[in-house]
Amino acid sequence: MTGKSAKRIFSDDDWLFERKLEGVRCLAVRENGISHLYDRDGELLDANFPDILEALDKLPPDAVVDGEIVAFDGKKMRLAYLEPYLDPGNSQPGYTLESANDDHADAEPAAARREKRPPPCWFYLFDLLQVGPYDLRKLPLETRKLLLRNLIRFSKPLRFTDHRRADGEHLFEIACRKDWEGIVAKRAASPYRSARVDDWLKIKCKQRQELVIGGYTVPPGSKGAFGELLIGYFEGQQFRYAGKVGTGFDHQSLGSLKQALDQHRQRQCPFTDPIDEQNCHWLSPELVCEVGFTAWTRGMKLRQPRYMGLRRGRDARAIVRGDSLEVA
Repeated sequence: MTGKSAKRIFSDDDWLFERKLEGVRCLAVRENGISHLYDRDGELLDANFPDILEALDKLPPDAVVDGEIVAFDGKKMRLAYLEPYLDPGNSQPGYTLESANDDHADAEPAAARREKRPPPCWFYLFDLLQVGPYDLRKLPLETRKLLLRNLIRFSKPLRFTDHRRADGEHLFEIACRKDWEGIVAKRAASPYRSARVDDWLKIKCKQRQELVIGGYTVPPGSKGAFGELLIGYFEGQQFRYAGKVGTGFDHQSLGSLKQALDQHRQRQCPFTDPIDEQNCHWLSPELVCEVGFTAWTRGMKLRQPRYMGLRRGRDARAIVRGDSLEVA
């Protein structure tokens, strides 16, 4: 079940409102006491998050839960912090980390940063689809969340995703003030459906969009590093240039990102539009990343873009320019 973007901020007694998480959406399936983690495309993630997999022993022997794996540095949640775990060549150990709630923050991420290890992960659960022989998907969301809270022993690294009823506007104000990505509105009486539906609505504080990486620049005299990503989107068969991204990177994501870039190198520029940049290395347009920005310019370029993280398993050909009127 995935949501659509809302065009307005609202409050309503028939809706639940949650923090919008910035991570990897996962289904956890436990059958006959054996657990597995799957991403939204059905890819197995057991080896990527061994500590979370072990924690799934706290679930009933037969259960299916929906949630999102996230990582923090201090109080800041970012998709890019998960890239070391998702790098196919990486076997980083798992760690625990503080909750999304501010009162759980501690000094662990700073120590992790000094040792150049990835921040620890949490698995935030927000829906219960099955327990024992009972298929719960037709029950109202509010009932499923109540069962989820009562049937699972929540402790590190598993967290229950809290919600508020009715007061979406106030939670949205909190979200933007704390620099969250935004909130998600969910209809309290809705069943669970495996599709993009109007019963879940994303309300974002800032504009974000998935775009395709078509190349990168290399600063003069640099050895092995890159300067800025050159990104674009598809318009029919044309690969259009959307601008360059030079901020949002950190040491936790640079290594795995550079490895991913090198796997897609090609000699020819993939963009339909002319690119007025020096020292460019071109890529086949297959890697999808998420970018935060303030607006689209009249020239169809991003204003103040910031790299947020790779989006693995996405079909690059399906990436088109989004609606610039989305809630901001």
